[in-house]
Amino acid sequence: MSKFIPALLFKNICDSVPLAGVDILVLDPENRVLLLKRNNQPAKGLWWFPGGRILLKETRIQAVRRKLEEECSLEAETIEECGTFDTIFSEEVGGASCHQVSTLYLARVATNTVVVDNQTLEYRWAAPRKWLTESLPTFVNDSISKWADLNG
Repeated sequence: MSKFIPALLFKNICDSVPLAGVDILVLDPENRVLLLKRNNQPAKGLWWFPGGRILLKETRIQAVRRKLEEECSLEAETIEECGTFDTIFSEEVGGASCHQVSTLYLARVATNTVVVDNQTLEYRWAAPRKWLTESLPTFVNDSISKWADLNG
């Protein structure tokens, strides 16, 4: 599976069609949520879920497992699908607009030891209600809020 798409081709793809991706609401054993502060567009400098695009011939569950390992060095004990959403960013990505159709997953992990990759400025575990006091992108805030409402 190829991970790298040349910049011009990526721009053409983003200008033409939405990207397929996964976002992962990660919970540790204390039911704290992991968010990453992004180092890249879209959403550069914002708190966001681990995740990213799905590679050719990769299932969404395989993408969840890969992104957790690549971005956080974590392994999911359980994975549940939460829904599929459109995320349309106003920023540009490499000169192209960015529209992602993303399936949100809830992943429970056994440890809160995280090692992030170079796409992340910092990470933080926090209780869902604590995250909801932060300034978060609407999709992230709404997803955490819905999970918190369903789980007390």
